[in-house]
This record gives sequence, C-alpha cells and structure tokens, in this order.
Amino acid sequence: MKKRGIFAVCAALAVLVPTVLGGFAVNAFAADNDKGDRLRGVWVATVYRLDYPKTASTDEAVLKRQADEILDGAASMGLNAVFFQVRPGSDAFYDSKIYPWSQYLTGTQGTAPENGFDPLEYWTEGAHARGMELHAWINPYRITKNGDSEYASLAEENPAKQHPDYVIRSTDGNYYYDPAVPEVRDLVVEGALEIVNHYDVDGIHLDDYFYPSQDFPDDESFACYGEGFADKGDWRRENVNLLIKDLDRQLHAADPNLSFGVSPSGIWANKSTRPEGSDTRGSESYNKQYADTRAWVKEGWVDYIAPQIYWNIGYSVADYKILTEWWNDAVDGTDTELYIGMADYRTVDAAAESAFYGTGEIKRQLDLNRTYDNVSGEIHFRYGSLVSGEGLDQMLASYYRFESGIRFSDLSESKWAEDYIYKLAEQGIVNGMGENRFAPAASVKRSEYIKMLMNTFGYDSDPFVSGKAVYTDVPDSYWGYRWIACAKEQGILENSAAFRPEEPITREDMALYSYRAIKGTGTLLGSGSKEIAFADENEISPAAENAVRMLVGAGVLNGYPDGSFGAKKTSTRAEACKVICVLLDAYSESH
Repeated sequence: MKKRGIFAVCAALAVLVPTVLGGFAVNAFAADNDKGDRLRGVWVATVYRLDYPKTASTDEAVLKRQADEILDGAASMGLNAVFFQVRPGSDAFYDSKIYPWSQYLTGTQGTAPENGFDPLEYWTEGAHARGMELHAWINPYRITKNGDSEYASLAEENPAKQHPDYVIRSTDGNYYYDPAVPEVRDLVVEGALEIVNHYDVDGIHLDDYFYPSQDFPDDESFACYGEGFADKGDWRRENVNLLIKDLDRQLHAADPNLSFGVSPSGIWANKSTRPEGSDTRGSESYNKQYADTRAWVKEGWVDYIAPQIYWNIGYSVADYKILTEWWNDAVDGTDTELYIGMADYRTVDAAAESAFYGTGEIKRQLDLNRTYDNVSGEIHFRYGSLVSGEGLDQMLASYYRFESGIRFSDLSESKWAEDYIYKLAEQGIVNGMGENRFAPAASVKRSEYIKMLMNTFGYDSDPFVSGKAVYTDVPDSYWGYRWIACAKEQGILENSAAFRPEEPITREDMALYSYRAIKGTGTLLGSGSKEIAFADENEISPAAENAVRMLVGAGVLNGYPDGSFGAKKTSTRAEACKVICVLLDAYSESH
C-alpha cells in the first residue's frame, strides 16, 4: 500500500505540557487527535495572506507566533490534518532552490525571513507536535493573481522569468505555466520532490487550478505538441493526466508512505454532458479545468480525492447530497480515499435567509458524510472562516470530540473530578495526554493556567500580542506571551518584574487569578465566607486572602481532609478542571 495512514505521525500530547520547538515552548493545549480513523482537515491559505501571515513580515517571532495561533486553534477544534499552502504561485513558503520566497510571506518576492526561519519546517514540526498531519499544498501552474504588474515584480530567479517559453498570458490577464510543455511538468514534479526530500511532510496536495479556462490561448502549443489528437479538450486532459501520473510515480518512489491527493471542483461532469456524470447543472472540471478526476480515481493515480462540494443540501443546480453520493459511488471498489471539501467560508457573514446562515448547514453536511461508507473525512475551507463564522469553531470542537468518544482510563483516584474533566474535555477546553490518559494528579504551570482562564472567559489577546514588555522572563517569542500579556493588561496578573511562567501554579495563585478573571467578566460569586476556617490560614498571602475567601464561599475551592487549605501547594490538573468548570457555570448563568 502506498498510502500513509492519516494517524501515522500522530503523537498525542499532554494538554498541559508544552513541547519545545525551535528553542521555545509552543502551546501546550494540543488536541488528543488519535481517536477514530477519519480525516478532519483544514486548508490554511497563504495567497493574499488569507490565513497566514496576517501581514507580510520577515520577523521570525511574528511568523512563529501566528503559526502557533493557527495550529493551536486547529488542534482545539479536534482537527487532525493541516493543508498548508506552501506554493500559492510560482513561489515558496520554504527554503527552495527552485522557487523564490513568496511575496505573500515577506512582502517582496525573493526576500527571505530573518535568521534562516523556514515556515514549512516550523509548521510541519508544530503540526506533528500537536498530533496533526501536515500536507504541503501547491498550485502547479499559477504564476500570478494580479496580471502584468505582478508578473513584472517577479524575482529574476523565478522560473517564470528564467523560462518565458514555459509561460502563457491567459485571457484573464494572468500568467500560467503551460501544461503542455514537458519541461513544465518536470518543473512541477521537481518542486514537489524538493519538498518531500527536505521536509517531513505527510502529503503533497494539489487544488483545482489546472487549465484556467476553456479559452486558454494555447494554439501554438497544440500545434507543437498535439500530434495524434483531433480534439483539443482531450489533448489538454492528457497533459494534466501526465502530470498526475508523474507525481504519483515519483513522489511514491521518494516516499512510499506519502499521501498524494487532489481537491478538484465538486462536479466532474454533468449527466447531460457525460452519461457517467452527476445529476447536476454546474461548472464541470472535465470541460473547464480539463481535469479528468474520475479517471485518476479509477486508475489509482491519487491516494485520495477531495472534491470541493461548495453547495448546500437541496441546491437545485448542484445538490450537496447528490454530489456526495456520486463521489461515494465513484471511489467504490478503488484504492482511493474520499474526503469532502466543505464550504465553511460561506457561513461567514451569511444572510439570515441563506442556507449557510449559522452552523446548521455545515452540521447537516457532517452528519450526511457519515451515512456514506466511502466518505473517510472532510477538509474545511478555510481556517480563517472557521474562527470567523459565528459559533463554527465551537460546533466543530464539540462535534469532533463527541465523535471521538473521549474516555480516560486513569480517573479512578479522582472520581470527584470526573464530571468536571469530561465536561471541559467535551468543550475542547482541556484534552488528554494520549493513550486514553488524563493524568489528573499532574501539576499545572502558571502560563498554562492563564491560557485556560483567558480562553474560557473570552478575553481577547489580539490587542496585546506584540510590542509590550510584560515581564522580564516572558519574551514575545514565548508560546504563552499573548495570554500573559492580555491577563496583565486586564489586571489579572501582578505588576512584578518577573512572572515565572514555567513554575507550577500554587493553589492561592490559582484562586487569585481566577477571582480577578471572573470578576472582570461582571460575574457575581456571592459574598463568600466572612472567616477562612482553615488550620493553615496564616499561610495564605494577604493579597490572596479575599480571593480564597470568595472562591471557598462560592464552593469553587475546598480544603483538604486534614483541615488545611495548602495555599503554597501546587494545583493539579483535576483541581484546575474543577475551578474552571465551576467558574464557567457561574459565568454562563449570569450571561
């Protein structure tokens, strides 16, 4: 078998244990994504900086931090595969000897990030550390999106500038590599092999950009290379077929376990055009992009196919249900996996009368996918839409974690906390440590608890993510910087010189920070006890006394059986879950 199992690289991490990458800690709240065998993917688009980076930058710390934000978010939604666009045009988001650095990354094509930073390397390591796969998404033929002005600004080392005989200016004013030229196919394959040979990616992924239109001005190429073909359409399809076959053969020769697939437009052909087609009336990849995707499935040239079925269930022109059923039948009996490309982007700012308003349509499509034996997962377009669509990220987190069947085998000694742990796990606020373990007695670091508070109560860290020296031991390259900066800005943390982010949090500090955070949301916890009736109450710091009194009085915190509170003891994961869960209930009731 040439496919790599989608979970072959998954190494589930502790929710509350940071992993060190590139010399600093990254988010510890990684999802335990090794449950189930479905692909739960997301596209991360770099063209026009749709998802990454937010703005062009050469700053290593900025680019790392923004990558961590997306990887953290994907993991928290229960996703297990990231399709990262590493070649939006004739350029690269990695250190390539073939293509220049992308203008979408640093602002000027050919300009590298500082300090030798390599985004693809960082994204790959970061995805794997969070238990996710990383697929390198490339656009094989596109050179420009902004016509002549963009073409003029291409770096001199760009293959399109070095080999103008490879290039055609299309009727849309943009420039493309000519699929008919054998050297162009070699260039695409060589570029894909460069990625596979230098990065630990789990797959090479192509989207639906093949021939840009039916009126592509390639008469000269047809005259030169079209011998034996009476029909230009058949010739064009064969040109694309040759690329797909070459990629299949050479990529798997380089890495037999690599996953190679394509995400074409959702309609192969309408039944009115070809009898084998779907009962639809929309744009056909067979006759528009000249992509004979059905043939690739039947011939086994791709490990998976991910059709972009970007319409709603019941849409008369292209019904999601009809197309999903058609693709389910198309892959039946083949060695090709089927993942559905989903139009989450259509939920963003959808009008109330739209089928995509809210989360209902995406939820219905997820449910429908699971009724077909050959649908092995889905890929969501795109990350920015998942976090912009109202409630979409929460819906996916809940859906995927429920589907995964969260169960922890090590809670027998912490039965008192079981409900709290499962409640937060189902909401994606905490996750397991792999192998069905939660480790309820493990300690929680100060930085980790602050992130839990900030995420639980919706504090927005974005205004505080850069340019502020918050603590001497929390540089802005630290994985938890933005949450710590936000907490300090909101008055949750003290104005000391250092924060000690890697130290375990004490029970009194957990009480102090929790009380300040919940108070800042306008939530009332009651009056609390007038007196702290603990044998060791004199060990509670004056600054934390009121917070402990209020949280104990509200039933958020309790003492130990021996009558002590243990102010200086470190908090366990189980204790942190109870505190967060009880506070979350109080917050929900008052909002």
